[in-house]
Parts: sequence; C-alpha cells; structure tokens
Amino acid sequence: MYWEGNTAFVQMTGISDFIPENKGVVRMPYSNGLWIFNPVSKGVTEIIYQYQGDPGGNIPGWVANLFIVDGPYKTLIGMSEFALEMKLK
Repeated sequence: MYWEGNTAFVQMTGISDFIPENKGVVRMPYSNGLWIFNPVSKGVTEIIYQYQGDPGGNIPGWVANLFIVDGPYKTLIGMSEFALEMKLK
C-alpha cells in the first residue's frame, strides 16, 4: 500500500507458485490488480478496482465471469465490515 496525497493505492500481484500444486485444482498463473481509494468528501470515498488475470486450465467463460462480478462486491462488503469493527474498537 502506498499513498499519493490523500489517495491510497493497494497493489496486488499474484505469486503463482506460492502454494504447492494440488491435483484437480486450477491455478492462476497470472494475476495482477489495483485498488484506489480516493476521498471525495467527508464520509464518501471513491473506490476504483482494476484486475487482470489468467485462470489457466480450461475454465468456461461463464464460470470465470461469476468471479468478475462477485469477487469485488464480496471484497467491498468484507472491507466495510472490517472498517466498522476497527471503528468500534
């Protein structure tokens, strides 16, 4: 994570051999992403999410597309819940 002014950037880079291979599991040979958090006004933050990945193997497009839509949404929900927990502590 790094900052430019009030804007936070979170860079994601996949490490394809971080976990040993498992038979029957498709690995992500390439993945790279970026989150940008830009405060717009008090209590309002613009969030930009960019991601590029290669799921490897023979994955149908409709399966890959499920993660394109659900992944960022579920991540934002989790981030929101985490932020609330931190605020309450």
